[in-house]
Amino acid sequence: MVNLRWCTFLLLLPMMLAFLPRRAATRTTTGVKSASTRLFATPSRPTLLSEAEQTAALRTLNPKWKRRDEKGIERTFLFKDFVSAFGFMSSVALLAEKSDHHPEWSNVYNRVVIYLSTHDCGGLSARDFELAKAIDAVPNNTDKTEL
Repeated sequence: MVNLRWCTFLLLLPMMLAFLPRRAATRTTTGVKSASTRLFATPSRPTLLSEAEQTAALRTLNPKWKRRDEKGIERTFLFKDFVSAFGFMSSVALLAEKSDHHPEWSNVYNRVVIYLSTHDCGGLSARDFELAKAIDAVPNNTDKTEL
């Protein structure tokens, strides 16, 4: 039997995506296009944070965020079921699209692993830490249990 929550989510997803603001490219006086609906106020060309800046920024996050390697941070979330995990991923996807900064992630049933790194600068930038804070603030995730 098909889960009613899952069917409802699939029916509502196109409507949710329709309300997502499109990144409208506009011409500036210099002729360069810029996105007008960014979620975060970071520079368009992210810069690599120094080791000291990365350490300081990591201290401002939930302690569940850990350095996976020298180029990124990672966090694992566990949920009560697949639908809850997928709903969380959908919320994060909307944040990522709005911020124009997309995570590397994986999902197996009720487990979501998120890895953040800025490929444009080859490591961690302020955008990674801003997105991590936004992910931690995703509402309606009372059923998640974190590792």
